[in-house]
Amino acid sequence: MAEKRPTGALSKTKQKMGGEQNTKKLLRVAVMLLCCAGSGYFFWTTAQLLQTNEMNLANAAIPKPPDPALETEKNEVAAVEDGLTNLSKSSSQVMRMALLAEVQRNIPLDLPVSLTPAVVQTPTGEEVIAVEPDPPLLMVSAVMITDGGQVSVIDDGNARVIRNGAKLFDDQSGTVQEIKREGVIFRWKGKRYLVRVGDSVPERLKR
Repeated sequence: MAEKRPTGALSKTKQKMGGEQNTKKLLRVAVMLLCCAGSGYFFWTTAQLLQTNEMNLANAAIPKPPDPALETEKNEVAAVEDGLTNLSKSSSQVMRMALLAEVQRNIPLDLPVSLTPAVVQTPTGEEVIAVEPDPPLLMVSAVMITDGGQVSVIDDGNARVIRNGAKLFDDQSGTVQEIKREGVIFRWKGKRYLVRVGDSVPERLKR
């Protein structure tokens, strides 16, 4: 006769196998849930990053309005730089005028002077062209036209404000004849010269 297993042991073995299968099913379900949750979190995070980047790009594309205070400061700085540049130019011109005046004082000139271009005779009877000396330098810094008349800021070795009729140079050999917007017109040794504003070299006038 065949040997029979005890009924109680067989029942326990089936119960044990059934419990293991249930545990595996639960583990699979838990793993699937974790995978779904991880995928959802990944997609949500990616969507947030894309939205943030789009907002940053949109904000960067919108130009910011200019700051009035910054524009005013820039204009003030530009005005100061222009003033310093003009002051530097005027100072260099004054220094050049002073240097040339010093050279003229140190080099004596003994040249024949003629009020009109002409040919003069030397003691030996030779005819030569008369050489006319140039007038001294006159720095004209500014010209002001007001209701009270015309005035000019000049430097002929002595910085000052002058009007029409003022005497010029150390030897008082020049006389101011007219002050106008272009500059100062003066007479020196019978001839008329114009010095423009911001310049120091006289220009010979025809009349």
